[in-house]
Amino acid sequence: MEHIVWFGVNKKKNVMHLHSVDGVPIIHFLRGRRYRILVLTVLDKETNNEKSLLNEGEESSWVDKNNSTELSYLIEDVDSNYPGLFWAEIELENNGFLKFMHGQLVVKISDFEALKKATVKVLDFYGYFASEKIWEFAVNCNKSLMISFVLAMEDHEITDEFDRMINHTNDIEEEHALLDAEINQNDSE
Repeated sequence: MEHIVWFGVNKKKNVMHLHSVDGVPIIHFLRGRRYRILVLTVLDKETNNEKSLLNEGEESSWVDKNNSTELSYLIEDVDSNYPGLFWAEIELENNGFLKFMHGQLVVKISDFEALKKATVKVLDFYGYFASEKIWEFAVNCNKSLMISFVLAMEDHEITDEFDRMINHTNDIEEEHALLDAEINQNDSE
């Protein structure tokens, strides 16, 4: 099982992102809404190569809101028969989307409360039991946060961890900026 390290929410754009997750949690964002799968790539056990599960040249069709059969397929067939989902691009109703790329999940849902509800379920599943509090903090920060500081904590156990998350995230951003500047300087020489 993967372990979520980074989490962020952009309320203005109704987008959230997680890194690193397995493919199965995407079902929480598909449940009860119309969608169509544009890309679905897995790792083939026999060849150890990426393999598309969509029929080549065939237009993908919209899946209805009552989609338990399709969700069951994603859980049982895709997850059980292949070592891992590599890549998924899914169009959601009302100009939403879901993109899963090697453990990174980005989701846009027009209904912000529905986005929150699904995300809170996923956070809780991965051991972030103060998921509602983490969600609210991430919404207010509007940046990608290293949330492993609050893994397995309940709401009442969180003291200075949010401050530590911000400080650590800022330190990493500063290091990336310095590294980018160094790389750009070397490129110009």
